[in-house]
Amino acid sequence: MQIERTQLDTAVSRGIIDDAQATALWSLLLAEQKDRPQFSFNHLLYYLGGMVAIGGVSVFVTLGWETLGGIGLLLVALAVMAVAAWLTHHFLVEQQLPIPAGLMAALVVAAAPLAVYGLQRTLGYWPVNTSYRTYHTIVDWRWIVMELGTLAVGAAVLWRWRLPFSVMPIAVTFASRRGSARSAVSRRRKRARCAAFVDAAARP
Repeated sequence: MQIERTQLDTAVSRGIIDDAQATALWSLLLAEQKDRPQFSFNHLLYYLGGMVAIGGVSVFVTLGWETLGGIGLLLVALAVMAVAAWLTHHFLVEQQLPIPAGLMAALVVAAAPLAVYGLQRTLGYWPVNTSYRTYHTIVDWRWIVMELGTLAVGAAVLWRWRLPFSVMPIAVTFASRRGSARSAVSRRRKRARCAAFVDAAARP
């Protein structure tokens, strides 16, 4: 139910509440409305900026990033996570803005797989020609380690700040991994059927 300021003025004129109560009630309603997700210009800018930042450490990681090497990717990811964690605390505790705080918390989680990947590259677990962009398309034990690291960071972020949007990268990771696993199973079945067909055709 939407409450307008004119309705409170009507209640004052009828003697239901006084002017001070109407002002206090209206201030309370405005404060609660500020933190509620809604389609407004400010919230649109929040989500747009957050998605650009999250995309910058995930889907927009191009081959140019690979030139930084494993240690470079690790340091960049850790720097992004540190700045995003500070902004999360700043927005939530000092500014009382839970929506941008949730977006920054999600950025912390989104940068976690890049940090793990950089560490793996530094330790020599990946060949030089490997691309980070195949993170959500290949089933590999090294990707699983990255996902477990992301899950651990997401659990820590959610425990620390209790912001539901912070687990969005984990949901995307699990959804894409499920699709990748199904694709891998489908490819294996197709190869098995083709091998069986070739074997049957080769028999006299």
